[in-house]
Amino acid sequence: MLKVFRDNLKRLVWILWVVIAAFILLVFVDFGRGGYRRAQGDNTAATVGGETITLTDFRHQYDQSVRQARQMYGANYSPELERQLGIAV
Repeated sequence: MLKVFRDNLKRLVWILWVVIAAFILLVFVDFGRGGYRRAQGDNTAATVGGETITLTDFRHQYDQSVRQARQMYGANYSPELERQLGIAV
């Protein structure tokens, strides 16, 4: 089997370069597409049951939940408690 690899080394090197180039191309295409969506102002955090939740609405609700928990627990509020309450992002 090693002899087969040695005999076909030049062909295998080209195949390896094609795979690497395809990977790099896909990374840039995907990255560029995400940047395009952000530039277009896509403010969608999630879609649940056909209803769109914007990032602004999500952030507002998250901040409100954190404020309520801090008010309720006072000095006992911690990141661990935040995780237990299911508030942590």
